[in-house]
Amino acid sequence: MKKITLLFLLLSAAVYSQDFSTVDATVSSYPHSFTDVNQLAQLIKKDFTSENDKARAIFSWIAQNVQFDDVQSGKAAFTYKTEQERVQKEKKYKAEIVTKALKDNKATSRGYTELFEKLCNEVGLECVSIVGFLKASPQDIGKSPVTVNHSWNAVKIKGEWRFADATLGAGIMVGPGQFRANFNDSYFFTAPDKFFLNHYPNDEKWLLTKKTKEEFINLPLYYGEYIKADYTITEPSAAVVTIPSDGEIIIKFKDANPYMAVYYFTDGANKLEYLEIDANTMTAKAKVNKETDHYLNIVIDQQFVVTYILK
Repeated sequence: MKKITLLFLLLSAAVYSQDFSTVDATVSSYPHSFTDVNQLAQLIKKDFTSENDKARAIFSWIAQNVQFDDVQSGKAAFTYKTEQERVQKEKKYKAEIVTKALKDNKATSRGYTELFEKLCNEVGLECVSIVGFLKASPQDIGKSPVTVNHSWNAVKIKGEWRFADATLGAGIMVGPGQFRANFNDSYFFTAPDKFFLNHYPNDEKWLLTKKTKEEFINLPLYYGEYIKADYTITEPSAAVVTIPSDGEIIIKFKDANPYMAVYYFTDGANKLEYLEIDANTMTAKAKVNKETDHYLNIVIDQQFVVTYILK
């Protein structure tokens, strides 16, 4: 029985850690825009035969060629009076945002997911678009995921659903209207437990894990670089950290390189401080101020990885 369980775990790990460098290299030679979705779909079908590779090719092209457009993110798509009118207008709206993503290389998260789903359908993959809540800023920490602010996809591969978030795979917003391209393939075929760290669907069947809403609410803010990383920060594990009397917060790592360039800063001090990891215990200590500090941010290799609330 143990051998069977171990084999299953090894096979499951392999699914989420495949090498798609050849697929990415092929897709990088494709045109950067298209006038029709079928043009791109035909290229993908010509170059790839497996379900895995087709899905990756779709993710790779979208994430490397479409920039996030936050200008329209707050606008209503359309209004309607009857169900028939709703169906017609929604079909037209979907076609418009898919065309915009293909031709103008711009999209909201809805545009990314609609394009991903449409391309999957064209190449013979079963795919759905999922709406829900993305924990994306310190203000989202501790917030119940009752509002919809993001969308992503699930694609069926060999009978099993796999997650893909081409929006987050494309890059990040560094300010209002300021998109920075940063291909992050950790949002392709992300393991459900890791995807859960910053995604919560409206329909809980799309969690694909036994995690709960309460667990999600109590999570800190995890950034894309953490989703990509091989290491884990095991402590603190909760979003809200009570500052001890000596002001020292213990940061504990698992599977980390003790010589990583790890820093932290708080909103009170607003300057980077070095975190020295003890190679034996894999722990470090962050010194904070009870009076002025409300957030604790961990920075590794010059990238934000996690933010906690201090109290």
